[in-house]
Amino acid sequence: MLALIKEELALLKTKFATPRRTRLGDDVKDFTDAELIEEQHAVIITTADGFVKRLPLDELSAQRRGTRGKAGMTNMRDGDAVMQVLHCNTHQTILCLSATGVAYALPAYKIPCTSRTSRGVLLNQLLPIEATESIATVLPVNEFSTSVYLVLLTRLGYIKKTPLHAFSKITAPGLRLGWAHAHPRLIARLRAPPASSPASRPLAPSRRRALRRPSRPPLCR
Repeated sequence: MLALIKEELALLKTKFATPRRTRLGDDVKDFTDAELIEEQHAVIITTADGFVKRLPLDELSAQRRGTRGKAGMTNMRDGDAVMQVLHCNTHQTILCLSATGVAYALPAYKIPCTSRTSRGVLLNQLLPIEATESIATVLPVNEFSTSVYLVLLTRLGYIKKTPLHAFSKITAPGLRLGWAHAHPRLIARLRAPPASSPASRPLAPSRRRALRRPSRPPLCR
C-alpha cells in the first residue's frame, strides 16, 4: 500500500509540478481601500432632506421620445425633492460643502450603492456633522488643480473664489471656509475656469434678473 501511494504521488508531482509563482519576502505593500475598489462610472443623487445614494451608470439608459421613463426614488418623504444628479467615478472625491461654511471630503465609493428606487442614506451618517447641520452642495473632484477655482456664494450676498487645490488636504473634522461673518449660509457654488480664461459666470437672483460676472483674479481668496 505504501509503495502504491508513493508511486501515485510521484506521478502527480511529474504531471502537475510547476515553479513557485509567489515570492516570499519582507517588502509587503499596504494597499489602500481605493486600490481594492474597481473604478467604474456612477451617478450621485442628493435630495433636499439630505439623502444621498450612488447608482452604477448602466442603471440609467437613454429613453426614446414619448416614453414614460423609469421610476426612481419612489419612497421619498413628503416635501423632499431631488437637488443634484452628478456623474463621477468611484475613485473620485466628493467635496461636500455645508451651509455653515465647512468643507468635507468623502470618497465616492463610500457612498452606498443602492437600487434605482431606493431613497439612499442620510449624509449625516457618512460625515462628522451635527444633525441640525445640512450640506448645501456636493461636487465630484478628480484632481485638485491649482488652475481651477471654486466660486462660493452666500445668502447675504458674499462671494469669493478659491483655488480648488486649497481643498486637497481636508481632515476628518472638515475644513472651515473662513468667511468674514459668523453665519455664511452657503447657497451656491460654481466651478470657475482658470484666471486667464475670458469666460464668465451668470448669477440669477430670485427676482428674475441675471448678472454675468467675469472670472478675475481679484476675487480669489
